[in-house]
Amino acid sequence: MADDSDEAGRRGSLQIADSVIARVVEAAALTVDGVAGPEKRAFGRGLPRSQSTVAGNRARITLEIATLWPRSAAEVAMAVRDRVREQVGALLDLTADSVGVEVLRVVQPPEPARARAR
Repeated sequence: MADDSDEAGRRGSLQIADSVIARVVEAAALTVDGVAGPEKRAFGRGLPRSQSTVAGNRARITLEIATLWPRSAAEVAMAVRDRVREQVGALLDLTADSVGVEVLRVVQPPEPARARAR
């Protein structure tokens, strides 16, 4: 009778699509207080926007975001880096060796919706 570790080695491997990694990374960024988005654009992709390189179970991730004024861009970027690392590990079982976060824009928070008088 073969042991379970031999069986697991013969079954193959799982590859996670780049689009899945991008969705997880960008969704994780949007959960951080101070990240603006999601930004929609007529041409191309809006922010947040990410790219990743994966080798085995290790990943290198770059992420571009917009932050909300008057939050510290450096503090938001650090929080995003930590959240992305955590979520990539928990949801995709990947180790993020590096997570580079670049703040491309600082934007005003959206105006609160006003109630209409009837």
